Amino acid sequence: MPTRILVLCLLLLTACRRATESRVVRLVDQFDSAKVDGSPSKKAADPGALWDFSKPQKPGADATLGWKAGDGVTGLKVVDGKLTGKSTTDFPILYVDRPKTVDQNDAFDSVQMRIRVNGGGTVAAIGERGKLEFDQIIGQGRGFPWPFQSPVTKGGDFQTLTLPAKQITRMQWDSLLVRPADAPGVTFEIESMQAISQRERRASIRSGVGWQGLADIYQESLVSRTPETLRFDVTLPQRPWLDLSLGALDNRPLTFVVSAVTGASGKPATLLRRTVTRGQKWERAP
Repeated sequence: MPTRILVLCLLLLTACRRATESRVVRLVDQFDSAKVDGSPSKKAADPGALWDFSKPQKPGADATLGWKAGDGVTGLKVVDGKLTGKSTTDFPILYVDRPKTVDQNDAFDSVQMRIRVNGGGTVAAIGERGKLEFDQIIGQGRGFPWPFQSPVTKGGDFQTLTLPAKQITRMQWDSLLVRPADAPGVTFEIESMQAISQRERRASIRSGVGWQGLADIYQESLVSRTPETLRFDVTLPQRPWLDLSLGALDNRPLTFVVSAVTGASGKPATLLRRTVTRGQKWERAP
């Protein structure tokens, strides 16, 4: 089952003939008083691409976790649980192969790292396909900045940087490249790095109201994680109807159920039961 379900903003509208009698109850405005049942104990998805240098490694294991020095980096090694090195140019590059655990069909959301440098500037990252030709990559990078970037300040404590994607891409890179500095002579120390997919980011979002995008169409939504149930106590107008859209992150089957309970009967009446099998798409279900 998908880690999360996304429900487009819910509207209760009347079907009265006179417009003056109609009113709207927006469930996104009612969420603070909603009851959430069945929340999963697991709060986040397993990371598909995480490199934590602070954790003890097995004897004989590669201490750099597969990361290599590309152009403009010297002395790359792990010291006291930190990947360290020094830039020799203004365009130093570290790179690593894509782990097999990465879902290539998922969108690339961001890169996150814990880093300390002795010279401020900008940290950047990019996913590349095929054989790495550093001269070509650097030349293109000077003309077209890499899509993941964040400023970094000099010295002090380790900083947690989030490098958000500036364009929509998939996790279909063969190599992840990181530019830890933008000047020569900068010493860097990295505790951890993670390439975060869109599904992983959403899995960490708490249930509630938020703007969520499916296939680049963003809506104000009620977000929940399977198998949660969201319950709202609302006073319905005469002849009400529910304006609803449904959405899921991936193509695994996910069933949505909408029920209503009236004070008179106390029993739930099913208004809608629909199984969504196509992810990354809003489906109208009024």
